[in-house]
Amino acid sequence: MTRRLRAVCGLVLLGLAGSALGAERSVSSYLPADAWLVIHYDGTHPGVRETPLHAFFQEPEVKAALVGLRPLYDKFLEDTKEEAEADLDLFFRWAGSCECAFAFTAPREGREEPSAVLAANVGAAEGETRRQAEAFLKQVVAVAQPDTARQVPIGQLQATCYVGKNGEPGAFVFDGSMLIVGDGEEVLRRALDPAAPKAPAPAGDRAALRVRYDHRAMLKAFGNQIEPEAKRVLEAIGLNALSAAELAFVPRGKRLVTSLAVELPAGAGRQGLMRGLADAAAYDPELLKMVPHDASYFWLAGIDFAWVWDEVLGTVARVDAAAANSVRRELAALEQKAGVKLRENLLAPLGRGTLVVGKSEGLMGGWSAIVQRVRDPDALDKALVQLAARLDIVLMGMNLGAVRTDLKTFQYRGHTCRYLWMMGTPALILPYWTLCYTRVGDTFVFAPNVLQLKGYMDSVEEKGPTILENEEFRGLLAVVPKGATSLGYSSWGEPIQALYNTIGPILAMLQGDPEFAGKLDLANLPSSRLLRRYCKGTIGYTVFEDGRFRLEAQGDGLDILGPHLFTLGGAFLGAALYAGFMEGALEGMRDEPAVLDEPIVPPPPDIGGARLNALRIRDRNNLNQIAKACAVYLNEHGDNRFYPTGLAELVDRKCIEKQFLVSPLDPDPPKLANGVPCSYVSIFDRYPDRVFRDDFPPNEILAWVRKPFTQGGRNVLFFDSHVEFWADEGKFEGELKGLDEKVKKLTTPRQPGKAGEPRPRPIKGEF
Repeated sequence: MTRRLRAVCGLVLLGLAGSALGAERSVSSYLPADAWLVIHYDGTHPGVRETPLHAFFQEPEVKAALVGLRPLYDKFLEDTKEEAEADLDLFFRWAGSCECAFAFTAPREGREEPSAVLAANVGAAEGETRRQAEAFLKQVVAVAQPDTARQVPIGQLQATCYVGKNGEPGAFVFDGSMLIVGDGEEVLRRALDPAAPKAPAPAGDRAALRVRYDHRAMLKAFGNQIEPEAKRVLEAIGLNALSAAELAFVPRGKRLVTSLAVELPAGAGRQGLMRGLADAAAYDPELLKMVPHDASYFWLAGIDFAWVWDEVLGTVARVDAAAANSVRRELAALEQKAGVKLRENLLAPLGRGTLVVGKSEGLMGGWSAIVQRVRDPDALDKALVQLAARLDIVLMGMNLGAVRTDLKTFQYRGHTCRYLWMMGTPALILPYWTLCYTRVGDTFVFAPNVLQLKGYMDSVEEKGPTILENEEFRGLLAVVPKGATSLGYSSWGEPIQALYNTIGPILAMLQGDPEFAGKLDLANLPSSRLLRRYCKGTIGYTVFEDGRFRLEAQGDGLDILGPHLFTLGGAFLGAALYAGFMEGALEGMRDEPAVLDEPIVPPPPDIGGARLNALRIRDRNNLNQIAKACAVYLNEHGDNRFYPTGLAELVDRKCIEKQFLVSPLDPDPPKLANGVPCSYVSIFDRYPDRVFRDDFPPNEILAWVRKPFTQGGRNVLFFDSHVEFWADEGKFEGELKGLDEKVKKLTTPRQPGKAGEPRPRPIKGEF
């Protein structure tokens, strides 16, 4: 090779090397590879300006309204000024207008807080963003501890290191257009070292905001601080199979797509929740034909409820085998009392296909329903009828008083419909709920009340257009990938507009706050018509592809501010509504643990231990009525000071119905002086010559059953209105003996004829 040729090659290689060394580094190239949390924000993303969200905030009406809200923002800055050590408004301005990323790693030795580093592309030295960043950093150094700021060379760069007023180290350096900020010199050196392992650049479409959580890095950083029990739980629910999770907001076309991705590598041993995400079946598109054209929302998935139930029990067993066995024993006892088995009778008949659908009309109107595929409709219907037949016995165990239930039937549009009728207690589950269902082919339709069931059935039976004829939905459906495991859609324009019209004027009340007097202006809000114009449908879906579970939502309106999370969270809604219908009764029996020791027999429900339990519950309810009657007496006849002279006076003053003074456990109750049979004794009857006032201690006995009729025990009422079952007769007798001294000390002698203190009438019969 000639000397000239060698020189040319050397110049070329030198040029390439210089180009490589001088190339602009990306924000990610400064972040450590072992970061367990990375927050990446791109304020320069051009796609953001194409989204409806950006267009909405550029509307003149919205800009004017935001000016009126400025005092709220200023108040926030003022409240945080002391802790921030610098002008946060200045920070938001420069950090919000550039690309930057925060990374958090394990705490350095001797510290508890995670170590952090910020990398931001603030541009050239003469640019506005760079000047704002420099001004902010100057403020930070100015409030640091005196004489700690120093210049430290790192390679060819000069870093500024200091100790903040809180004693924590800080450091920053400019590398070309990049600003690197860390909690100490060591962090900066690691960020600037090209040989140090760095976090990979974000994969996929460029995001406006991306939050990435590295589960394995977190376990490595904090694993020694996690309790063994917590580690066992994490493994049981399958989180050990989780590699990382990422939430991103990605401008795509003119839409802002919300995306959550969970990485579950194939060889990671998926189990529990993670296995459920990976193995979920595709949604059933045929159920879309049961969604009306004008539905406000729906969510559709192919859940196997029997598998979910088995996996829940399996997870408990993996955490604590003994606890799992205890749960199974308790469940078996509860199921025997209810007359049905949860898995075999209620979950096994269900098929794969769950649809949650509803229509909102205005602020409160509309309907909602759950449509469920069923493998064995007859078996499910039989189980529901059986459960309803025993529900009154179960509800009595919830201390709700006397309850009567029945599963009533009616015909509507050619379908046999059933609803749960209840009498004796208000709002057992939620106001406005009377759970009901009907059968449509191989599906069951559940609704929270009869009106909503009829509303949905009207939409189905009128054979009108379905959601598949909705042009807005069809336009969004094109983005859903094949094999999606769930599908959701929401279009909330009308209810959002109604809600806005309701709460908008109320916001003006904030102007009455003295802190904002003369400043805050919430009277000139954007029109609801403008808001309605930006409210459009949103579609959401889940899919598992290439070891990643992905949940995405997008739409042509303010989807980022819309309630699409309700759509994507439909699994929780569907499971809650269905579980509330099928096993709400089982939960109530946990309030009476002693019942499990009584003989349990199959239906009919009015014999054996179940009947005895019901009688005891009614007896307890009577004592609750006595407590309420005493409160009424204090308010209406006792001048808010004096309790009655005895139970007879509660009847005479019409504070209580006389049937509540007879216990169903008492075969032969004696009579009070007014001739009313009574199974109970009150502290007022026991001490007729003493005056009881409203300041008597709440933890003392007020009334009790006259004899221990069941299992050698009796129900006892206290002044604070709670009732206890005492099976220890010795304890009860000892408590009564102790009352003598307490009553003598805490009450005064009764003066006959004095207002509010009449002489009591004697009580006949033995108590």
